[in-house]
Amino acid sequence: MLGVVTGLKSEARVLRGLDVACISIGGKADGAAAKIERLIAGGVTGLVSFGIAGALHPELRCGDVVVAERIADEKGDVFVAHPAWVRAAAATPRSVTPGLTRGPSQEQAQTSTWIPAQGRDDEGVGGGGGAILGLDRMLASPQEKAAAFARTGALAIDMESHHVARAAAAQGLPFIAIRAISDRADEALPSCFADFVDGAGATKMSAVLAALISGRVSLRELFAAGRSSRLAHQALFGCRGAVAGLR
Repeated sequence: MLGVVTGLKSEARVLRGLDVACISIGGKADGAAAKIERLIAGGVTGLVSFGIAGALHPELRCGDVVVAERIADEKGDVFVAHPAWVRAAAATPRSVTPGLTRGPSQEQAQTSTWIPAQGRDDEGVGGGGGAILGLDRMLASPQEKAAAFARTGALAIDMESHHVARAAAAQGLPFIAIRAISDRADEALPSCFADFVDGAGATKMSAVLAALISGRVSLRELFAAGRSSRLAHQALFGCRGAVAGLR
């Protein structure tokens, strides 16, 4: 049986009915490794990082899906996804990254220390290729996203895939990351969004209401995020077949 790790409970519900063991870790670094270790101890044969992600590549749009060949983290460690799974997932309709023109420019890449997640001279990103950057914090501003893209060349960012990749590597298990874009690279997010989810991946309505009352987030921003999230979740639903076909 496959083990699937999501950030949100809503992402896990997309896979309801499939023969997988699923946990949600809420994008929280604390306890993530222990939760994944318990999942592995249950006898899973491989790991899948599944859910939404933020775009780093400027051409990605909400609802696009990245099937990552590699996962990079802030320290510069790079983990290679199971090639056969990447090929299988990329061959499934609605589950591939659209053709992208290029990685970061030479000028962008020179702005900060390069982490070889994708390749400085990659001119043919697409077809499910490229990397996802895993961080323990949310990148809220377009400037932060642009800097991360210049530094790593990763197509997208999430807060779970690096924990999944590291655990899989430690246990010698195959892994893959399948992630739907929920916010564009040029889109700013309220930083308080990171407080809206608990460690089990459930929405903390008290935190949402508190942010509304204090003015840290507006109804317009919440509605916009909700629309983008729905697009991403619809794209994830289209990836059910990709997950079910992994062996």
